[in-house]
Parts: sequence; structure tokens; C-alpha cells
Amino acid sequence: MGRLEEALREYEATVREFPHNVVARTGRAEVLKGMGRLEEALQEYEATVREFPHNVFARSGRAEALKVMGRLEEALREYEAAVREFPHDVVARNGRAEVLKGMGRLEEALREYEAAVREFPHDVVARSGRAEVLKAMGRLEEALQEHEAAVREFPHDVVGYTGRAEVLKAMGRLEEALREYEAAAREFPHNVVARHGRAEVLKGMGCLEEALREYEGISAKFPSNSYSQVGMAAVLVLLGRYDEALRLVAVQTPRTLDDWIGHHIRGMVSLKRGDLVAAIQIFERGLHQSPWQVTWGYFRRALAVARLWRSEFSAAVDALGDEHAPVSEVLRGHAFGGLGQTEEAKAALDRAEGHELPVLVEVRRELVLRYIARERKTPIQSDDWLFERECELVLAA
Repeated sequence: MGRLEEALREYEATVREFPHNVVARTGRAEVLKGMGRLEEALQEYEATVREFPHNVFARSGRAEALKVMGRLEEALREYEAAVREFPHDVVARNGRAEVLKGMGRLEEALREYEAAVREFPHDVVARSGRAEVLKAMGRLEEALQEHEAAVREFPHDVVGYTGRAEVLKAMGRLEEALREYEAAAREFPHNVVARHGRAEVLKGMGCLEEALREYEGISAKFPSNSYSQVGMAAVLVLLGRYDEALRLVAVQTPRTLDDWIGHHIRGMVSLKRGDLVAAIQIFERGLHQSPWQVTWGYFRRALAVARLWRSEFSAAVDALGDEHAPVSEVLRGHAFGGLGQTEEAKAALDRAEGHELPVLVEVRRELVLRYIARERKTPIQSDDWLFERECELVLAA
């Protein structure tokens, strides 16, 4: 229910009365982790593991704390040790797969989840994890089918519903995604993921004030939830309220996934303020130092926008690397267009066709008019307009 302070007091009272109860000990550690008190959570898990070395929940909890702290190699070793000791425990198996996904080792993660699904066919986390890896691999239709099967089989579990909505969002089917998240929020009113998802879709649709209100509601109900702070910061940047955004992402030495996303948002503020040197330094730091490969696409796309703004078109192509999300294809189309490589620009912009994200549609249309259309019937927008829209595109996506 997001009432973490009360939960912590309750667990601590239980631990005082039953100091050797492993459930209370791991519960207290889990709440500390949820409150962002990661060092304390890790210490609690480690003390519990020493006292209960054969308890899979304590071992998996320690691995999960290491994962949240961005210490992915250590987390992977911990999960692998847990899997060796508890080969038939689905929590350890799913945890190992999740870390592999975070490290960008998607083929390995997919094999791990598929093995877990075969051995534990009624575990919704394994099923949804497999779908999430398929989504990360760009196999969106397969991911959607997997989530839909999970919803049919587990109609009372929110994971399938939010997963399906997330894939619809990735496919650009924003109206459907919004309806799915709203239905999930109604059925599971205490689930923060459904609330977040709704806010993210509203942000993507350009409904910024509504998205901000949703994030503010989440923060009021779940004050320890760092993801809502990051999401709110992105909306505030889109609204031009930069100082407020920076206060929400003030971490200077990022460790967690949310820290690194916040670091990206700090770079976007520098970019929007015209400090390209500072922005590029932030984006390159994220690209080379973040242990979370899921964030690399954010930094790649933002770095490409900075390079485009400086008319460094070849550097923009290099920055995008092998990123092929619709946003990346639009930016790649701009870079190739600036280089005069019309066929390559057209191919990239064609790959982004059909996505519903409003700002993506606007930017793509402008680039087609600039670089592809032979008869321009619509006035070309200014370079400043295009830069602003591409910044919005990176944040909205």
C-alpha cells in the first residue's frame, strides 16, 4: 500500500520479539530497500544470510539489493550461487534472468526465462519476464502474445495487465495502452506500476499537466518511490520548469537504475538550456559508465540530438550505434538527411512510420518534407523548432 514507514515499524517490532525469525528479517530488509536505504538493506540481508545460510529468500534478497545498487556482476554471482544451491527455486531463477536482462545479455536472459517457464509453467513472473526480454529484443508481437496469454491464465494478477500495456506503448498504440493502464489501475488501485504506466502514456501523448498530476498523486501515496520522482522530473523538463526538475534528480554519483535515468534528465536540462558541452559530457558518461544497458538507448538518443544540433551528422549516426527504436530511426533519418544520403534517410524514416507518439509524428513529417519530398507543399519549420521537438521526442519516449 506504499505505507513503508508503518511497515518498517511493524517489521522492527516483530524482529525485536522474534529476533531469529527469517521472514521478519527479510521483510525488514525488503522495506529498507523499497525506501531507498540500500546500504542498510544490504547489511540486513547479509546478516540474515550469515544466520540462515540455507534460506533462499535471504540469498535472493541480497542479490536483489546488489542489483538495485547497480552492482550487477556481484548480483549475478549471488543469484548463480543461489541457483546452484536451490536449483528448483523460481525466485532465484527469475532473479538471475532479470540481472542478465539488465546487463543487456538478452539471449541468455531469454533462455533462462524459457527454462523457468518450462519448469514453472504457472509462475506469472517467469512468463512476464520472458515477454519483457522479447520486448527488449524488439520482438513486440511475440511479447504482446505472451502477455495476453498471461492475462488469460492469471486474470487476477496485475503483472500481465501492466506488461501488455507496456508493449502496446512500445508499439506506439498509445490509446490502447492508456485504456489498458486505466483498467489495471481501477482493478488494482494499490499497484504503483499501473499508475506509473498511465502517467508515462499521458506524457507521451503530450498531456503534460495531466501526467504531472498523476505523478504528484503517486508521490503523495508512495513518497519513497524514486521512479515517480524521475518521471515527474521528465515532465517538468518538458514544461520548461528546469530548476524544479533538477531538485528531483539531484544525485551526483548515480548507482541505481533510477539514478542513471535521473542523470540523463540532468543532461536534457543542460541540452535544453543550450549548454551542449555539459550535455554531451553527461550523455557520454552515461553511455560508458552506466551498468544498466537499458539506459544506454536513452543516452545514445540524447547524444545524437546534441550532435545534430551542432550539425555533426556523422557523429550523430555513430552515437545511435545499433539502436533501432522508432525514436532512434527518426534521429537517424535526420542525420542521413543532413549528410545528403537521401536513400538512407528515407529507409530510416520509413521504419518509424505508424508510431502514434504525437511528437514523433511531427518530427518525422518535418524531416520527410526537408529531405525526401520532391514537392514541398508545407513550409519547413525552423531549425530551432526541430531541435526543441527532438528534445521533446527523447523525453516523451
